[in-house]
Amino acid sequence: MDLFVPDPTDRDARYALEIDSLLVAVFRRAEGLRSEREIVQIRQGGSHIVLHRMGPFAKGCFALEEGESDSDELYGWWQRAREAEYLVSGRKTGCVFYVDGHGRERMRWRFRLGQIIEWEGEPPSHWGEPYEIERLVIAHEGLEPLPPRDPD
Repeated sequence: MDLFVPDPTDRDARYALEIDSLLVAVFRRAEGLRSEREIVQIRQGGSHIVLHRMGPFAKGCFALEEGESDSDELYGWWQRAREAEYLVSGRKTGCVFYVDGHGRERMRWRFRLGQIIEWEGEPPSHWGEPYEIERLVIAHEGLEPLPPRDPD
């Protein structure tokens, strides 16, 4: 379900990645920021009636492209995910938010238990120095759309 369509004419708009309440990277493009709910079927005892209820947000992946970061935390997360892909320590909860060319947040998505599964780009040459990320793909256990935060 797509709740938000960015303005393709806004060349200054960006997607920001926030992990543990820290802004860790900014990207020009994003794919897969869609939110779907799973449907849970509940059978009534002793009858043939099946109830359908909204379940949790569905698992999936999204990609962020043409980005830049100076965050040690982001690259460290990628390293932990590669080394311990099956461990919870490689998973993070965070947000992606769309900021228009005027600096206003227009949409926000919260992901649960995300893990970087693809990184295209050079690693940082020195910690704390800016580095480019061509493509970052994050798998998650649920992507929930949220209204933008008030600037106040």
